[in-house]
Amino acid sequence: MRVRFSVTAFVPPNAQLGVVGSAPFLGEWKLEHCVPLMPYSAPHPQGLEPSLWFRDIDLDPASCPNDTNDVHSTAAVSASCSADRRRCDLSRQSPHCFPSARSASPYMVEVSRGDCPFAVELMSTSQHVLSEFSKHNSPVYSAGEQRFRRSLPSSASFSSCTSSGSAVAATKCVWDAAAYRVATRAPEVQAVLESHPLRHCAFEYKFVLWYPPNGEIAVPYVPTTAGEEVPITYAGDSEVLNEESEGGARRRSWRKWLFPPSPSRCPVPPGPSESIVWEGFGPDSNRKFCFDPFDVVVDVNELGDLECLYICRIAHFRDPRAGGVGEYDLTTRFYNSVKSECRMHYSTIFPRFFVGSCPRQLKHIRHLKEELKVTCVVNLQTEQDLCNNYPDPIASSRSAEAVSQLYDGSGLRYVWLPTADMCDSARKIAVANAAFLLLGLFQSGHSVYMHCNAGVGRSVAAACAFLCFAVGLDLRKVNFLICARRPVAYWDEKAMKYGIGDYQAKFGHCRVVGEEAEERQHA
Repeated sequence: MRVRFSVTAFVPPNAQLGVVGSAPFLGEWKLEHCVPLMPYSAPHPQGLEPSLWFRDIDLDPASCPNDTNDVHSTAAVSASCSADRRRCDLSRQSPHCFPSARSASPYMVEVSRGDCPFAVELMSTSQHVLSEFSKHNSPVYSAGEQRFRRSLPSSASFSSCTSSGSAVAATKCVWDAAAYRVATRAPEVQAVLESHPLRHCAFEYKFVLWYPPNGEIAVPYVPTTAGEEVPITYAGDSEVLNEESEGGARRRSWRKWLFPPSPSRCPVPPGPSESIVWEGFGPDSNRKFCFDPFDVVVDVNELGDLECLYICRIAHFRDPRAGGVGEYDLTTRFYNSVKSECRMHYSTIFPRFFVGSCPRQLKHIRHLKEELKVTCVVNLQTEQDLCNNYPDPIASSRSAEAVSQLYDGSGLRYVWLPTADMCDSARKIAVANAAFLLLGLFQSGHSVYMHCNAGVGRSVAAACAFLCFAVGLDLRKVNFLICARRPVAYWDEKAMKYGIGDYQAKFGHCRVVGEEAEERQHA
């Protein structure tokens, strides 16, 4: 079993980040034994944009401090853990928890030899589009994918799901990401959770920053998301991380993206003479680990075996030299940088789905259409935001209607979902509606660009909601994917946990194979 520590930070390529803590596997606060992190992708040359750093640590149960004897364990931490678990239990909806794999259930996949007997296929309405499309079209899949897809039982048809081949091709990699699912209530999975080495752990940790004296540049470990070409220079093992696809391009599967192998070369901990920047302001700002069962990602690999990864919530490096790491600080810092340069900063979440800052020049709108091949723009700015960040800087009249006319004149569909900036309550209400909107747009074959002011809070929350609510990915998978693709993203856990209930109450929950048939039997 492994645990993943991740952090985003504004650092240049010649910097190095690490994690150190009270647990033995984190060096027991000894810097010479700290765990160096690796950048997911190449950091910004001047450190003006954040980058994601992470590292997986193999757990030895003997090295996991028990909460009964750890000097950092307190009653307050235990009480906080219990409260967090209760909140998670309330927020976790039953459609994402499956029955025991040993029962004869229509939820289960018919498995062939070598498959895990409790693998399940979680299909949302969107995933059903891919299933129906695949019946009439035969895309090239790997041997493992072909074996898995042949094992799928027939699904009830959804009258509301009509899609073109382009829509399926645009989102295939997302549905592949949700292909293998595990029955979280299956006895085998419960046994994994009960015996997890971190279950009764309580320890503290911090992220640290230093600059290697030799000026070595950090080499990215996993430079791109699955489905994209991989640069030549990176720290992962090329023979393991990459697969040959049709046409010879090297591509990486979603399985190896989420569960990468050990890196072929790792950075070394800081030496005694190196200057260290500890995050925060003293021991009071130490991070306290609290086991959360929903941070445990249990998946089935291509061989049918269980893989378990504990993904700690991605942190923001609390640099004492740069100020806070709250949403306001992150958004303002990045927004001012983008606005001062009058540029549009965006990230590719997956092919034909882009999230970023607002267009600030007419050439940005042309870029969306001609270069990115976008067909629909979704705007989450308020009317005041529109006036302050108008896509035509020399326009004499600025209004929401005029913006719509700009996009119509460019041949782009335009959707306006005004949502207050940096407002938790507004975002909690908006994410479910945005997720359902994106679902409809992708079903209709659109390529979508979603933006707010800076592409940090509102648009990121909407993209996360789509992946969580409509596709059905786990929170931690989405958390890591979004931060890997857009490190400046602000992750709103509360909005996600509230929004899934709101989404299911309004639009129905993520459909599981055979679920509709069972509902009709009980009706």
